[in-house]
Amino acid sequence: MTQVKLIPFLCNSYASCLLILLASVALNAQDSKVPPDLWNTAFSEKIDTAASRAFETIVSNYWTPARDSIPLYISRAEAYLAKAKETHADDLSLLRIELCTGQLYKHDQSPTQSIKHYFAALMLAERLSQPKYITNINLEIGLIYYLQGNWEKAIHFFNAALRYNKDAKNVRRENILTYLIGLSLNNAERYSEALPLFRRIYDYNVVDRDTNRMLEAGTGLADAYRGTGKPDSAEKIYRYILQVADESGAERHELHAVVHAGLARLYFVMGRLADSEREALASLTYSRRNDYFIPKLEAQKTLYNVYRQRGDYANALHYLEMYTHDYDSLQNKGNIAKMSVSQALFEYQHKEDAIIAEEGKKQTIMIVVASLTSLLVIVVFFFYRSLSKQKARSEVLLENILPKDTIAELKEQGGVVPRIHHNVTIMFCDVKDFTVLAEDLSPESLVKLLDLYFRKFDAIVSDLGLEKIKTIGDAYMATGGLHDDSQNYAERCIEAARQMIRFVDETSEQYHTQFGHSFRFRIGIHTGSVVSGVVGRDKYAYDIWGDTVNTASRIEQHSEPGRINLSGSTYELVSSTIPCVYRGKISAKNKGEVDMYFVESSSTSDS
Repeated sequence: MTQVKLIPFLCNSYASCLLILLASVALNAQDSKVPPDLWNTAFSEKIDTAASRAFETIVSNYWTPARDSIPLYISRAEAYLAKAKETHADDLSLLRIELCTGQLYKHDQSPTQSIKHYFAALMLAERLSQPKYITNINLEIGLIYYLQGNWEKAIHFFNAALRYNKDAKNVRRENILTYLIGLSLNNAERYSEALPLFRRIYDYNVVDRDTNRMLEAGTGLADAYRGTGKPDSAEKIYRYILQVADESGAERHELHAVVHAGLARLYFVMGRLADSEREALASLTYSRRNDYFIPKLEAQKTLYNVYRQRGDYANALHYLEMYTHDYDSLQNKGNIAKMSVSQALFEYQHKEDAIIAEEGKKQTIMIVVASLTSLLVIVVFFFYRSLSKQKARSEVLLENILPKDTIAELKEQGGVVPRIHHNVTIMFCDVKDFTVLAEDLSPESLVKLLDLYFRKFDAIVSDLGLEKIKTIGDAYMATGGLHDDSQNYAERCIEAARQMIRFVDETSEQYHTQFGHSFRFRIGIHTGSVVSGVVGRDKYAYDIWGDTVNTASRIEQHSEPGRINLSGSTYELVSSTIPCVYRGKISAKNKGEVDMYFVESSSTSDS
């Protein structure tokens, strides 16, 4: 039973959106109104020690991101931090405000900024030998790495928090940290190490009659049993969790979504496809009630695997497309963000491409040689000599249409398996007012002019190691990082766009004289996940699909002639090296409001 992995960090334990939230605010949560005098002190015009302490108290005990303005609090925190450094405040005061600022940036879904302040706070806490702060900060850093899918770093910081927590003798937090370590171990597929941790927490909560914690620990325990080759024990735990949850009478949609997703995954591994399908569909039903992303993605992935195994490729592709769309939405919500190496010493590594099976349509070349006479032997000889020449020409033409690894796969297997790729940068460009210009040009001149531009674009794309996908009328589409995500292809795409604009400007007068018109191109660039594959039987066409492609097209449509328009995801990849101007949130068709940025012109000709 072959199971395709789509995203490593979503493949194992899911029992924990609630518990992670609990861990993050375990010492802080009091959802009550801020006393007026405390508020007035914290947000007065004075930025002094009393105001800083009042602000820390509000953030620690009263503040909630669902109710309060995050930008207002971040602005205030940065002001306090600047004042503390300016006045050479004592280390403990600086520690508190750094920690406070890190927490605010975390809720603003800005992990790079958050972790920068957490590390600054951690250094101060260690210098001051403050075990309570050291525990809390290591926990917060571990959670960021957990959400990034960096399991080894998450384990490292959770273990560090656990060591200092034992000094502080906080049993409740010890159980939370042990649970998080177990989740990280499961996700890292170190099930044999996770199993005793979950067993201990599970048994403790059963004795303590803490139903909520017992149910959450049980899902991790079941997953560890599955990973250690004990599917019967895993199924027994899952079923018991559902029984207890149902008996409690409370609506626990997320728990049901998680457990049914776990059962679906378990039954698939056991080869029980019908049971796996049933449980995955149940998980989707519960997930959609409150938009629980993690179990929903897991259920979609399992359904993809189930239908793929059955040979139902239409449904397999359907759930892969749902999975890709929801995964991109998860990225856009900020739950997965790329960390700055200089600030966090970490870069998220994608372990493998996703694979979707599609029914192969093998192309068989049958050559019948009947050597009945010597004349036929001679005919066959000349036929093969001609065929070898044509084959050489075909190879060249094929390499202009398909990537080399796709060609190899076609030759070896007779078909191409569609794949999912992450962190792919897509560049679209098209001609402004093309329809109007086309009406004023002869068909021959129109094709010739487009060919002159696109030939140059092809050369630029090739020189920069990018990949042309296709042209559609006056639109040109290329990508970076489709077959290699080890480099920052967003920067290369922007450089290609700059060279294209430069070429268009330099040839404008010449082409206008020659054809009576010249073209001006607008360019849009976006980064995300795509599905690639070969479609068709008689005429192969290599293409890419997904929400990322649609978004890239919208980004291009909102660009201007001679300008390079970036999405927020691409801007994040190049913001430290390429000057850009924020355009604000712009309404895009079927996308809502989208952050867009213009690349600053490198010369007046680009503006």
